[in-house]
Amino acid sequence: NRWRNFYGVSGAWRISQDFHIPGVQELKLRAARGTAGLRPGFEYQYETYSVFSGQIFKNTLGNKNLQPAVQTENEVGVNLSALDHFDLELVKSDRHTTGAFLLVPLSLAGSGGFTAQWQNAARIGGRTFEGSLNTRVIDRPNFSYNFTITADRSRQKIDELNRAPFRVGSI
Repeated sequence: NRWRNFYGVSGAWRISQDFHIPGVQELKLRAARGTAGLRPGFEYQYETYSVFSGQIFKNTLGNKNLQPAVQTENEVGVNLSALDHFDLELVKSDRHTTGAFLLVPLSLAGSGGFTAQWQNAARIGGRTFEGSLNTRVIDRPNFSYNFTITADRSRQKIDELNRAPFRVGSI
């Protein structure tokens, strides 16, 4: 699949331009929605083999039916500048990736001896919160001193697994 359309749209409302709020220099609400694509690895479509001690072993079964994984993100945020010394930014974003790539183990008997195959096998969701507070402690023409605190929190989970559950690793 060599062609796919993606989009992005965003907007903002500068509330402080429409309403006078005492002590507030800038108050802006913003929102955005967009999509992006992740292409499968080049080798995901081909069978791979390895050589060990002079013997050839089957590894990965190729998958010519892979589609790009599509990530959709929704983001909302607020920016506030107040009292001539403080800048605050808060952002929340939600991301969902459909068709995420996963190396799925295969039955050796059913796959002709191959151990795994790359597949569009999962839907993954994520949520991020970000915040920053900047203070202008000293603001002179020849010298300025700012102090900034930033924080973020991201969580991700598999919303849907289109394959039977399986273990990874030596456990």
